[in-house]
This record gives sequence, C-alpha cells and structure tokens, in this order.
Amino acid sequence: MKLTTNQSSSTYCKQKVAYLEAKKAADDAPAQIEMDIRVQVMGLANKAKAIETAKATLANAKEGYRLALITYDAGMNTLTDVQEAQITSFQAGQAMNAAISDYDVAVSQFGHAIGAGTTRISI
Repeated sequence: MKLTTNQSSSTYCKQKVAYLEAKKAADDAPAQIEMDIRVQVMGLANKAKAIETAKATLANAKEGYRLALITYDAGMNTLTDVQEAQITSFQAGQAMNAAISDYDVAVSQFGHAIGAGTTRISI
C-alpha cells in the first residue's frame, strides 16, 4: 500500500494526532466506566444512609409534636410551641421525601452507569 500524503505534511500530522487521541480515549474508556460505577455505588450507599437518617429524624419530630400536644393539653405549653413542633415534623417529612427522591435518582444513574458501552442509543 502506497501513502498518498507525505508523512511530514500538516494534514498527515493532524490525522495522526487525531488517531492517537481517539485511541487513547478508547483505551481509557473501560477504566473511566469502572470509576463511574464505583462512584455511583458509593453514592447509592450514601443515599441509603440518608434515608435511614431522615426516617429517624422524622420519628423524633413526630414524637416531639406528640409531646408538644400533650403538654399543651396539660396547660404547660403554648400554641406557638405546638405549631413549631408541627412545622418541624412537616419539614422532617419533606426531608424524608427528598432523601427518597435522591435515592431514586441515584438508582437511575447507577443503572445508566452499568449500561455504559453495552447498549446502543439512537439520537
């Protein structure tokens, strides 16, 4: 096979650099995919722990609200304190829902990461 372009020409050099960059990207892809999967697994574990923490916080907030109602009924608490406890309980519930949503997103990202390079997508 005969070369039609001189090896010292700028066109040849540009094509050679482009080829070497593409080859390096292809060689590095499996390691990058592995690192992405590892990061996603760590993220899943962190999100699962966040859900457990949010559950405990919600349980404590609900108990605080229950106690605020009891002390209010006994005349030892003000309505403002009860409302603050109710707001805290509501916010803890919202934090719990946010933690669950974050976990669901992490599961989706993990599924995408483990499928990288194995499925064809159409644009």
